Order: sequence, then structure tokens, then C-alpha cells
Amino acid sequence: MRTLLIPLALVLSAASAGAQTLNANFDVQSEGWNAPVYTEGPITLQNLDGAFPGQTVYHFTIERADGDLGALPGFTPLNAMGFFGYSPGPGTAFTRCKSFDIVWTGGLASEAQIEVYELGNDASNSISLEAILGGNVVATTTLQWPGGFQVRHHTLLVSGVSFDSLRVIGTGPNDSGVFFAVVDTLRIELSIGTLFCAGDGSGTACPCGNASAPGDNVGCLHSLGSGGKLRATGIASIGADTVLLSGSQMPNSSALYFQGLNQQGGGAGNVFGDGLRCAGGTILRLGTKLNAGGSSQYPDVGDPPVSVRGGVTSPGTRTYQVWYRNAASFCTPATFNLTNGLELTWI
Repeated sequence: MRTLLIPLALVLSAASAGAQTLNANFDVQSEGWNAPVYTEGPITLQNLDGAFPGQTVYHFTIERADGDLGALPGFTPLNAMGFFGYSPGPGTAFTRCKSFDIVWTGGLASEAQIEVYELGNDASNSISLEAILGGNVVATTTLQWPGGFQVRHHTLLVSGVSFDSLRVIGTGPNDSGVFFAVVDTLRIELSIGTLFCAGDGSGTACPCGNASAPGDNVGCLHSLGSGGKLRATGIASIGADTVLLSGSQMPNSSALYFQGLNQQGGGAGNVFGDGLRCAGGTILRLGTKLNAGGSSQYPDVGDPPVSVRGGVTSPGTRTYQVWYRNAASFCTPATFNLTNGLELTWI
């Protein structure tokens, strides 16, 4: 087993200030604690793999790290999380890691960021932060190690998608892609709002049997075989609005973000085009965007906040949805479809 005494840390955090977050800083246990699964509050680290020949069980280890990492950005004294080995006292031992998973309770997440402090990792290898939904990787950010014996800081970010778990994984041709690290200060940003009116048959039936999969919480399927998805992050606060409406899984076409006053059809929706209209009552158009990679968002650079554009001046609920163009010959003669609905409570 190779052990390096180097100032390197991984910090997973939410990038959007004020968003709802889950936290773990590894300071509730004493140095030397070790087990195959670590849980702190709603966050659990599991499935640790060290890719060490002949070894099948690996332990997470609480490592006192303030002696080596105390002056580095992102570190919260005293402890960090290491991998099946530790150095007693304030010095830090960094043993090998191939991958580990992070799961939590509390709902879908929308953004995660990882601050990486590294020294001496093989330049032919890389480290990735993967966002996973239903067992499928939906977003990945990868850092190629620069090599050389110099402390460096890097930032990895995944955002703009919904996910239910994360994986940190090393890849590359050298030594199975392993890296040497400890982890400190986990923070995971959760999506906000209430999803309703999914095109999965749980409410009004989609017009052509084009229902999406139960549990996906997306709209009726479009011609590319997916259902349009709408999610929100930030704070729904009048005067301190940081809400971001993110649409994805749509064709690369125009997408109209709009606001309603209630849930259409009691939340079940009504057939409209190739999908369901979910946001009802008085409708206000927030803005039209052009999807790229099937995704877009409101507000974008230069747009007023959702509350300002939507005229939200007093506390209460509003509903949101995305109408998008789907010009292919599919389903009804209409050339459009819609995402699921989303309800926000403004405070």
C-alpha cells in the first residue's frame, strides 16, 4: 500500500448561495474511525473501491488533517475523510482511491461542486465527478491531472440537471486510474418546488399513449423518445429571488417558459398538443429560449428574475411549465409538447 503525506483535499459543495443544502464535514467522529459505510446526517458515503490487487473490502477513515490542510481554502478543521488508512496526529496520510459513491435523503439534487487540491497524481490519469439519476450518468465533469510535484487547486462542477446520487471516480492507464486524496465538507444542493402533472399516466393520459416512465416526473414523450423536464433551484423569496428554472430533455428548438396561478385540471393537467398543459389560470410568458443540447433556462444573462418578470409581489404559490416546439411528424397534428409542471411557494 502506498501512502503519501501531501496536502490534497476534495471539497464537495453547492455553488448557488442560499440554496437548500445538505452538509457533512466529518468532524463528528474522532480520528481513526473506520468502516465500509460512513453516514453523517442525511449524507452517506459508500461503495469505496481502492482497486488494490487482492483486496475487496475498503474502509473510509476519519483523518485529522489540520496540520497539512489547515491553511488551504475549503478545509474545515479538524478532520477530513480518507480511505482505509490514516496518519495519527495533525499530519495527513493519503491512501489510494479508485471511486466512491455519495447518496442522501431529502430529494433530488440539482448542483454539486468539488474543490480539488492535488499534488503528484499521474498526469495520464484523471478524476471525474458524475451526477447520476436512476442509475444513469446524467452529467460529468472531468479533471485531467496536470502531473508534477506541485500543490494545485481545481474546481469540478455539475449543474443544470437533476440527480439522486454522485460518484467520484478516477480513470486512466496508470494503476487502474487511482488517485490519492482526502475529502472535506460535503454540501449538496437540493431542487426546490413541488413537481406535478407528470406525463406518466398518473394524471390525465397523454394524447397518443406517449406516456413517460413512472417516477421520472417529466412530460409526455416527444419524437426523440424523452419527456421534457422542468426543475428549479435557488430561493423563492420576493426581493431576494435566486430562482433558476431549468428545462431539459427537449428537442433543440424554441422553448417558452411560462407562469400560471394554479394547477390545471386539479394537478392532473389537460391534453394540449402532444402533451399536457399543467400550469393554469392567468398565464404570463416569462421568456422564450433556444434549447441547446436539449436544455435551456430562465432567467438567463440579462433576464429579470422570475418574481419580477412574473409580477410576484406578495407571498403565495405560482405554477411553471415549458412549452417547446416539436415539429416532427409525431402523435397529434400539433407541432409542440410540454414539460411537467412545477409549483413554487413564494415567501
